[in-house]
Amino acid sequence: MNKDTEKVQRFGNILVDGFHYLALFIIGATIVWSAAYEYLEMMSKGYAALKDILLLFIYADSTH
Repeated sequence: MNKDTEKVQRFGNILVDGFHYLALFIIGATIVWSAAYEYLEMMSKGYAALKDILLLFIYADSTH
């Protein structure tokens, strides 16, 4: 490969990596937001049903 092709390849790799990190951040933020919303809903009801607790476990497992 010539030097220009290598530069373009490196720049493309940086863009792809940046997009992956951005997408992961957005997905993680959405999971945290959804878990917080569900938690606040449980607190406003005054109790947590089994489905609510299981949903929080799913949210917690998604953050790994």
